[in-house]
Amino acid sequence: MYSFVRRTIRLVCYFVELEGNPQVNPQDQVDGFIWVNKDYEQQGIELAGMLHTKIVPELVKQGLL
Repeated sequence: MYSFVRRTIRLVCYFVELEGNPQVNPQDQVDGFIWVNKDYEQQGIELAGMLHTKIVPELVKQGLL
């Protein structure tokens, strides 16, 4: 059974220019990473609900993606 609980989350986005190939530190609790742009759906990338419905559209609206 699914129970919805309203929660506030804080998400921080960093915009940078990188040189080279970024790597995940094996000691961090990160499974991996992926670069996402406004065309992520056409690239077959699936995002979590809040990213898909709220966050990415707002970043696109603001011209940040």
